[in-house]
Amino acid sequence: MQGHLRLFGFTAASLLVAGLFATGAMAAVLSSASTTLLRIDNRSNNISQSTTSSTFVDLTGANVPVSIASGARLIRTRFTAKSRCDGSPGSGNCMVRIVAFNTATLAVTELDPAGGGEFIFQPANGTWAGAHAMERSRRLSAGNYRIKVQFAVTGIMVGSTLDDWHFTVETFQ
Repeated sequence: MQGHLRLFGFTAASLLVAGLFATGAMAAVLSSASTTLLRIDNRSNNISQSTTSSTFVDLTGANVPVSIASGARLIRTRFTAKSRCDGSPGSGNCMVRIVAFNTATLAVTELDPAGGGEFIFQPANGTWAGAHAMERSRRLSAGNYRIKVQFAVTGIMVGSTLDDWHFTVETFQ
């Protein structure tokens, strides 16, 4: 009988510890779901644009207006581009983010997963590195927004160029 109690105690403790670790890992996971696609907007451009700005600037033309009359809507975005990050290896990085700009409050909200300026689209290497892609989403409350792609660089003497890009914004119920 004592062996069964010891086995039960060990099993219970193992499950408790596993549950704690699982809970800690799950705390960082963001989740959103929807069943009804309301709208798809696409933008693209085959003319390259460059920046040397260390603060995020808008990629010209990569913005979509979204109006939410009431409640909330799930916004899902995808961005692809050929990219070049000028600079010597290790000198910096080229960053991209997708944000929702609230036209009434002027608030800027990065879509999830929000990189907070640490999502590297391409490290500096001075060559065209082929196609890169990212996907972001977020549930937004009622309001008028512009969903935008922005890009920036880190480091001195680094330049970012995006070319042949495509941007998709999907709005769900």
